[in-house]
Amino acid sequence: MRTRRSTRAGYTLVEIIVVMTLIVIIAAISVPVVRTMMTDTRITAGADALRRRLQLGDHRHLRTHRRGSR
Repeated sequence: MRTRRSTRAGYTLVEIIVVMTLIVIIAAISVPVVRTMMTDTRITAGADALRRRLQLGDHRHLRTHRRGSR
């Protein structure tokens, strides 16, 4: 007995629902991770900017108030 194959191409509703569910799960996992990474990057950038300003201020202070220059 031969089985009949459908000549219609496409995806079934179950396949589409499975793929959409996987996309939602991946998004639910990745969004908090990306937010944390962005926050960490902002904190690091702010700390670097603060350190550069403090070094610049220290350099300017030392240049202005050298020992032995009176």
